[in-house]
Amino acid sequence: MRSFIPFGSPWNLSIPVPYSFLVRDRDMAWTCGQVPIDAASNVLAPNDLLGQTEIVCDYIEGILQRAEMPPTLLGKLALYFVKQSPEDEARMLAYCRSRFGERPVLVPVAVPHFYFDGLLLEVDAFAGATGTPGVTITTDGATVQITDGGELAWVTVSVAPDKVMEGRDLLASALSEFGLNADQRLSEHWIAPAAGNGAPDVARIATALDRAGLLSDDGAVVESTDPAARVVGELTYAKAPVATDVTLIDGVKIVSRRSGRFGWFSARVFDGEHGLVSQTSRMMRSLADALDAQGMTFDNVVKSTSLYVGGQSAEALYENMAVRNARYQTPGPASTGLPVRRLADPDSLITVDVIAACDMPPA
Repeated sequence: MRSFIPFGSPWNLSIPVPYSFLVRDRDMAWTCGQVPIDAASNVLAPNDLLGQTEIVCDYIEGILQRAEMPPTLLGKLALYFVKQSPEDEARMLAYCRSRFGERPVLVPVAVPHFYFDGLLLEVDAFAGATGTPGVTITTDGATVQITDGGELAWVTVSVAPDKVMEGRDLLASALSEFGLNADQRLSEHWIAPAAGNGAPDVARIATALDRAGLLSDDGAVVESTDPAARVVGELTYAKAPVATDVTLIDGVKIVSRRSGRFGWFSARVFDGEHGLVSQTSRMMRSLADALDAQGMTFDNVVKSTSLYVGGQSAEALYENMAVRNARYQTPGPASTGLPVRRLADPDSLITVDVIAACDMPPA
């Protein structure tokens, strides 16, 4: 059973979109990127990260309640933010903890800018059936947090740039304690610190993650704007075995993963074609083929994430959004699209990934 919370209140975009504020599928839920704007697309608490964090937390709590899910079921927040001072991240995370407790996995990602003046924050929220406490394990240089969402588990890995192998080992240990293993990874987003201040280049970190077996597409690693940040993995694990397929077709790299009724599909153009819109078009065609190979369509998508290298304007967002929008009908998935500093592969201007769910597992 799937239900949707439509766009429009408490905030809205200035163009029509096919997406939903929240998609609930059985006992799992995903929100679109929640932003501190109003129904007329005016930025609220402009240039005030803590004020915007409070507004967005209010929005998330209200949307979950409309979906008949108490805030205690919140399992993960992915927080994309513009860092203006050294204390920004800690204050933002502390406020989220004060609102939602220790259960949710928190994933901070520093980005260069957003598409509206004064906008400093966009947050994805994920909720699941069980409200059991999360598990956090820390060793020297690495931290792993796991939160049970019922059918899926949300995991974050945070390591110093020179401790990737230690992070891998700690993750394996934490997963084992949780009754999972590394082969059950369904989805992945990796974020590296900005180069400089002693931090290695994002491509070197991506290579280290690849050698550690922690990802399937090293070119899709996102570079944060914060040179003091840690290497962060935002991961989702399935409770059942996961089948993974990586294909390179006509300059597009596709990672397909399937576990029972869930699928995760990511796409990235790697052949150096110029143009954000043209890369987006090719990727969406490839994603359609990948979904079809699993007996799915874009109608099965519950969550879409698009991270692109682009300008500081709504037009940059809307141009590539129009290509993505054309694949969906209202009520569509929860969607997030925002600019990042760059990807590990300099030839790639955008990466798009989707989580899809169907009623029955594959035959």
